[in-house]
Amino acid sequence: MSPHLPADHRQDRADALKTAAVASASLAAGGLLAAALPLALASSPSNARDRALDLLLLVELQQESFYAAAAEVAHEEGGELEEFVYTAHDHERTHLRLVRQLRGSRPEPRASFDFGDDVKSRESVLSAAQALEDLNVATYNGQLANLDRASRQLTGRIAATEARHATWAGRLSGDMSFTTTTDPAFGEAQTRAEIERLGYLQEG
Repeated sequence: MSPHLPADHRQDRADALKTAAVASASLAAGGLLAAALPLALASSPSNARDRALDLLLLVELQQESFYAAAAEVAHEEGGELEEFVYTAHDHERTHLRLVRQLRGSRPEPRASFDFGDDVKSRESVLSAAQALEDLNVATYNGQLANLDRASRQLTGRIAATEARHATWAGRLSGDMSFTTTTDPAFGEAQTRAEIERLGYLQEG
């Protein structure tokens, strides 16, 4: 099973290729927008906003869990793979925290993941990382219309960092065969179908 999104959904991000330092700077800029969160939470959230944030929470939980599981092989490999996985994991923990802040105090759905062989080697980690980062970018893009302005500002910054992660993983794997010039935008059904295809989310 290939973890990649279809080729026609891949973005040409060659001009967005960044180092860990640039990715970290972008995340820091996004973090400054956390000051806008009270404005977002002050208004009564619509059902569409709730559903959008629940979906963003799910893909962030999946991604944070993936990088946590990939840490062992990344440490064994060392070098830039270790730098990438550790940096991306740190970013995803921040993304997860920010999405949780946007959701407020609503109960959080339970989710567990099993990444199997996709966290057992350098090649599999990078391949899965690209697929997960692409999925997150597409999900954020697809849910922006369902969010209030303050939430869109913050999640737009998160999506930009996810795109840089995908490009970084592609450079490390040698897979820069992006074929389109725009990112896809996934609706909820598309995101859930891709999550099911990847097969990491465990039932029950």
